Amino acid sequence: MIKIQKFTFNPFQENTYLLFDETKECIIIDPGCYEKAEQDLLKTFVKENKLKPVKLINTHCHIDHVLGNKF
Repeated sequence: MIKIQKFTFNPFQENTYLLFDETKECIIIDPGCYEKAEQDLLKTFVKENKLKPVKLINTHCHIDHVLGNKF
């Protein structure tokens, strides 16, 4: 069963989603995490749930959706 975790990041209040299942592989959608605290929150969730990011998807290229791509 696919699980969805939602985070709201950056001053634009952009929604970032992680999709994952029992394989522990995850997809990160619109990683808007810009500040270190936001990056740490996402990183901690991935680590605590033993997830393995395998894809990064941007729904579109507005700045608030791509701020965390490099991270």
